Amino acid sequence: KLLSCPLFKLLHKQAAADGSNVLDRVKAVAGDLGAPGLGLSPADAAMLQAHVDCVIHCAANLTLDADIQESLRDNYFTTQALMEFASKIGHLQAFIHTSTYFVNNHMPRNSLVMEKIYPVPLQLDGKTVGYEEFVSAVMAMKPVEAEQTTQNIMQELKFTSTYAFGKNLTEQLVNDTFIRPGVVKAIVRPSLISAIAGAPHPGWVSGYAGSAGYCMAYAFGFFQGVSGVAYSSDYICDLIPCDTVAMMIIAATAEAVQRSSRGSGAVKATIYHACASESHPYTLTQGLSDLQSFWALNPPPLKLPATGYVQVGPHHKPTARSVQKARQRAVIKLHLLCGLLRCTDRSKIATALEKSFEAFTVQNTKAYDHSFVCSVDNGRALLAAIPEEEKAAWPVIWEPSQMSYSEYMWLFQTGIRQLLMKQKDDVLMPGSGLAPCGSYGGARLLPTKYFAVPDALALASAAVLFSVLCMLW
Repeated sequence: KLLSCPLFKLLHKQAAADGSNVLDRVKAVAGDLGAPGLGLSPADAAMLQAHVDCVIHCAANLTLDADIQESLRDNYFTTQALMEFASKIGHLQAFIHTSTYFVNNHMPRNSLVMEKIYPVPLQLDGKTVGYEEFVSAVMAMKPVEAEQTTQNIMQELKFTSTYAFGKNLTEQLVNDTFIRPGVVKAIVRPSLISAIAGAPHPGWVSGYAGSAGYCMAYAFGFFQGVSGVAYSSDYICDLIPCDTVAMMIIAATAEAVQRSSRGSGAVKATIYHACASESHPYTLTQGLSDLQSFWALNPPPLKLPATGYVQVGPHHKPTARSVQKARQRAVIKLHLLCGLLRCTDRSKIATALEKSFEAFTVQNTKAYDHSFVCSVDNGRALLAAIPEEEKAAWPVIWEPSQMSYSEYMWLFQTGIRQLLMKQKDDVLMPGSGLAPCGSYGGARLLPTKYFAVPDALALASAAVLFSVLCMLW
């Protein structure tokens, strides 16, 4: 079923040309990272331990405000269990852990965050403790006590979510754990993973979570006036195309394997930011302007009544109260509209509106009005190590030379309009008239150098690309 996804079309194409079957080249095994032995059968466990040479860990519970014990069980302890399993893989060379740039959301607003571990001071009963002792103590507490203790510490450290806090602890675990001799570790921190920018499907987006839900909320008119925008005008929208993240993961894996082969691996993990805030900065003011341009020309199937498309000026400073009042106005309009839709047998549209609003209420919160600038020095070093003739095929750093954000946002919104809103008609491109999209084929209207990806690269990236997309689902 997974391999029937259109993202794998190049894989099917190459396999057919070789006279082979895709299923013969991919081995899927059933498991559960939270179960004993990863939930693997003895036969599958033995097969993996005999044949695997790289582990790419993309699984996570992405719920921002999950109970701390749930978040630790799903993210910290599953990573620990996977590393324990990896220690038994005889030919293992690389262990790649996919984290998030939110691990450092306690840093000062719009400050520069380097590609390194930032340990946080932890205290229990007035005593300074390490992250391992803290995790053990929290898991031994009753749920209510664990939650209260963690919330107090997060408030003091200025963490905005248990997800970010738990991921910070998990990074320290990965960094400190010795897996086995010769294994090189890397941590990749993606920012706000968004639509694919290049091959195999420019504009592809698969769900309502993350930035796609936020854009849909804008299109549907959930922002009831400028006071309903929870982020300040200098907020940096660190959107990163999904395929850039996939390429970074693959390149980081290749680098780790090379270092392992040379015997030059370090005990600690190398950290890579798959982010754009330093290499291709994009502010909220610019983002809302691009959204307004697109959706004014290409209206969604429905929009809350008596609602315009908002933009923010250079001095926008929202308050929690103003955001809450605007949200209450949106709720009233949404309930009335969805009730009418269900009365007229348009339940699917009502459900789409409600899902988008759910994503909107999670993200459009004053607590998340906090951005920072992520250094990509290690990513640039990684790019510099790629042979010159291959650099164009491996855009591991998202830069203006590849595509402007206005072009990317047009592509992103086209994907939302066609894949999530199910609107298949042509799209009007700002300043350029009608852009025939078909199956979001607008890629031909954008710089071709970014989309000229060799089949070999597409084949190598397909599985990682799909895994990263699943993080958005």
